[in-house]
Amino acid sequence: DTYFPEAIAKNFRLAWETSTQKLLGDEWIPHSNSRIDITYETYRHLPPVTIVLTEDVRWSIQPSSYLEPMPTGTGSNTAYTDAPINGGEDRPGGFPMWEGKRPFVNRIYLDESRGAVLGSNAMLDHELFFDEENLRIGIATADCGSSLKDGVLL
Repeated sequence: DTYFPEAIAKNFRLAWETSTQKLLGDEWIPHSNSRIDITYETYRHLPPVTIVLTEDVRWSIQPSSYLEPMPTGTGSNTAYTDAPINGGEDRPGGFPMWEGKRPFVNRIYLDESRGAVLGSNAMLDHELFFDEENLRIGIATADCGSSLKDGVLL
């Protein structure tokens, strides 16, 4: 999970709502950590959340990283709605395409009292390099889903 300072909550929500209204029109969704049910079409048009660090370094968190699929059903009938359709072919946007609506919860929280916490959902598709000698962290985008090509398997 990722936690941003509560001091930015109002501006974050305004930016989120403006962006989703622009991208989704009448289908826009407010920022919330409650369950939302959305179609694949809505999901694939959701914006990334981009953090701008010093020296204009941009760190983007994709919807597939900040939205977590929720289980459906109850008791022994509980199932996660990650079963793909159309033969299981992956579609752009991180999750296999689905029909109808699917439940998700947004894992970006706006209630951190001091600082921010970039959780594992923010780290996906990024490589971090720790330069202890110079007290710096390097960030690079990574393609964690790609197959190993001409590399060394250890």
